[in-house]
Amino acid sequence: IAPRDFGGRAADASRSRLAAAYRRGAETRGCRTMYLCLVGRCAFASPRRRRNWAPRRLGTAAASDGALWASVLRSRGAGRLRRALSGAAPRVCYVGGSISEQKNGWRPRFHGWLDARLRASKRPGAAAVDACCGNAGATLLAFTAADWVVKAAPDVVVIEVAVNDGDAVLEAGGDTDVRRALEGILRGLRDALPDAAVVFVDMFLRADLPPGKRSGTRAWVDATGRDFDAAREIYHGGVGDLHARLAARYDAAHVDLVPFFKRLPGAALDRLFRDDCHHADTGADLAAAAVAWCVESLFGDGAPSVRGPLPRPLDASFWKARAAERFDADPNFLTAAGAPPDGAPRTATDRCPVTGGPGRWHWLFAGDGATCRFDGTALGVLTNVGPDSGALSITIDGGAPMRVDLSDRWCYYWRSTIVVLASGLERGVHKAEIRVLDEAPDRSVLKRPITDANYLDHPHLSITPKLWLMWFVAIGA
Repeated sequence: IAPRDFGGRAADASRSRLAAAYRRGAETRGCRTMYLCLVGRCAFASPRRRRNWAPRRLGTAAASDGALWASVLRSRGAGRLRRALSGAAPRVCYVGGSISEQKNGWRPRFHGWLDARLRASKRPGAAAVDACCGNAGATLLAFTAADWVVKAAPDVVVIEVAVNDGDAVLEAGGDTDVRRALEGILRGLRDALPDAAVVFVDMFLRADLPPGKRSGTRAWVDATGRDFDAAREIYHGGVGDLHARLAARYDAAHVDLVPFFKRLPGAALDRLFRDDCHHADTGADLAAAAVAWCVESLFGDGAPSVRGPLPRPLDASFWKARAAERFDADPNFLTAAGAPPDGAPRTATDRCPVTGGPGRWHWLFAGDGATCRFDGTALGVLTNVGPDSGALSITIDGGAPMRVDLSDRWCYYWRSTIVVLASGLERGVHKAEIRVLDEAPDRSVLKRPITDANYLDHPHLSITPKLWLMWFVAIGA
């Protein structure tokens, strides 16, 4: 990456100091020097100071370490970002999970810089569209992008899902679903918003903390030994490489902050992070400044790219997803085998993975069934799986029943996930019939014994098998 001017000689001095501090990388003092140099006078953290900073004075040593920053800015997006930001009052949609959802995190700080950067160039500022939701990753966003993103008609879409995608890859034992979902998202955005620029921002997950200080999926929190080594590689390499391949394929910019933060010692990271992935104020400053430097460098790209046709997909089975639909939109969707066992209720209130707020789940017990009609080549359900999960029988258009096991090695805790029930279907409208089999799950495959007090002490949660139903999703044309 060619060096760029962020304030003349003062910036050159900052680059020199930061380069030395960054290469030392063994003491917290070095991190403090890096923080002060990179953030410079942008004053991301303090609203009372923010009005005093000049956006072009991003004193940074970034350009002095070309190898590092070449690994951070992995794809430049073929001039799409420059074109998208050249219009009047561009709209920037931020799509991500809890890291981007932080009210005083990297996202509002970066957007404040971007808005002022555009105004300093005698252009209208940028409008922010917040489409962040808890632990949302690519597999969920594939079914919400139309509502959360496309309807807002943004000029730029910033996607921050690396940590949550890592959770999904770890739990699934492979990246197939995440890869297909993300490719479907990118193709859908290019089709609906052909002039919009997409920017991946991959955040860092600390791998130097003991299990008690980790957050997110229990598959990560409880990982030890070889399982931990494999999980760390997913978060620090596998997901970033996946995003890089897709970004290059679809002319998206890709900012990967994993190598940026990975160089810092643990004592420095303690000051930058609240836990293993959520930033403290100084960490949010640093993440925002690093992303800002990358975006600033993209302003200097050559002539903006012109529209081109969609490239051939990397995976022909990418998820061409439609909006999620509720089972209970049809009042006759449920076929009960009898009264619920032990006087259990038919519904329960728990977090809705689509809205992020409380939602009404339907509980189906052994022998109970549900039906839905969908237009697509595959069907999935957005459900909760955990200690009460069993097996299902699926019938499509009255054909032979297919068995789907919901219980896996991670079912000693509950998690929201998308389970593909049927795929490879003919194009068109299909009718699916789902039935909960009266079989006990195989607990021998669990990575850990079931010890969750909420499960053991709550009589209704302990009823097994059980299916949590709220949403189904049609995949394909």
